[in-house]
Amino acid sequence: MISPDGMPGPLDFDAVIFDFDGTILDTEWPAWAAAEVEYRRYGIDPEPQLAWWTSTLGSADHQPFWEQLAGLVGGLDEPEDELIERWRAAKRAITERGEALPGVREAITSLSDRGVPLAIGSSSPIDWVSGHLRRLGLYDAFDTFATATDVGRTNTKPAPHIFDLAAKRLGLAADRCLVIEDTPNGVLAAHRAGMNTIAVPNRLTAGGDFGLATLLVDQLDEPVAVAALGIGSA
Repeated sequence: MISPDGMPGPLDFDAVIFDFDGTILDTEWPAWAAAEVEYRRYGIDPEPQLAWWTSTLGSADHQPFWEQLAGLVGGLDEPEDELIERWRAAKRAITERGEALPGVREAITSLSDRGVPLAIGSSSPIDWVSGHLRRLGLYDAFDTFATATDVGRTNTKPAPHIFDLAAKRLGLAADRCLVIEDTPNGVLAAHRAGMNTIAVPNRLTAGGDFGLATLLVDQLDEPVAVAALGIGSA
């Protein structure tokens, strides 16, 4: 990993692949906040569940939290679908008020204006990703998308398939693509695909292992991130 103090300048890349959840829009905290309510509803302290929860972020290939909760309490006292819908509605209500994370809109706009091809590589379904990108006014900045809809839940991150597909759709070799990620699962997937990564942890993943990232920053508008993306000047 390159330390911020040792950042030599722009990284070498021909395209940028952005993760979506927790990288462009903070959807991960709303999902956890809504889950906390459900844990407490069933008499479970959510704090001890946080390590498990954060270990799943960035991937769709894991036990759903409502099944994990059912296991903790020996079964739900309501139809599973009712809990899922209540959780999703609470998560959606928070997420839909959210804006792009710091520096993200500026980075996407600057890269797009410079003619750098952009892609989304996400473990979420395409309708979730595209709906929020349209709401944020960022959808049209992206040249292509690779999501769980394309590869299936069991082939999402930390497997490399999403990033492999994104590179293929961009028409570029993997080592010419730079990935922006917020989770260790995402960074591992990019590493397995042979891509460099700028890791921008969110408040849930900040304590994770990002040793495989090329660069670790707190926000995309930090000078070191701006320099790495080569967007510091017109």
